[in-house]
Amino acid sequence: MKIISFDCYGTIVDWEKGIISSLRPIFEKYEVDITDDEILEIYSIIESRLERNYIPYKEVLRKIVIKFSDYFDFDLERGEENVLLNNWANFELFEDVNETLKEIKKRGYKIAIISNVDNDLFELTKKKFEFEIDYLITSEMVRAYKPSKIIFEYALNAFNSKKDEILHTAQSYYHDIIPAKELGIKTAHIRRRGFGATPRVEIVNSDYEFENLRETLSIL
Repeated sequence: MKIISFDCYGTIVDWEKGIISSLRPIFEKYEVDITDDEILEIYSIIESRLERNYIPYKEVLRKIVIKFSDYFDFDLERGEENVLLNNWANFELFEDVNETLKEIKKRGYKIAIISNVDNDLFELTKKKFEFEIDYLITSEMVRAYKPSKIIFEYALNAFNSKKDEILHTAQSYYHDIIPAKELGIKTAHIRRRGFGATPRVEIVNSDYEFENLRETLSIL
């Protein structure tokens, strides 16, 4: 392997914590009785439907909040549809990220990010990185969202590498593990939590299963 590619939100960024912390005040304000797990499950359904056809991810984030208000029958005040977007810069990295990816770079591997995001939103997240990335592939660049194989095919062309030189590392079976494996790319699944904010799918066998990112160092 020469390149280790990573999903960003859910694998590098504690995306689900960010989603819950952003939406919880809205639900409390409008007296919606909903658990964290229910927030994430409904989020996964809404988001996956919105991403079937490309629209900017900022618009996806706004529409998700609006869909929640429709689902639970409350009227948002002006600007509240931006709550996820406005809180995006506060989404934190998992605690094992900087240490692990700095070590991966030190060992001579290239690092790529393949993410369902707009470029400017990623730049807000990148400010938290203590490591350099070699490649960035976003949905904005490709005009498609994972699990579309288009985004992975675009990445392969950008890397100019053979498939067996790449390991794709991710938390989501739906967005990452399944389409990458179908293209013949080796995969490492990170068990951040259950399905969380990703659609439930039949679990497939990834090439590697890890509890956290640090464990990926054992195969390098």
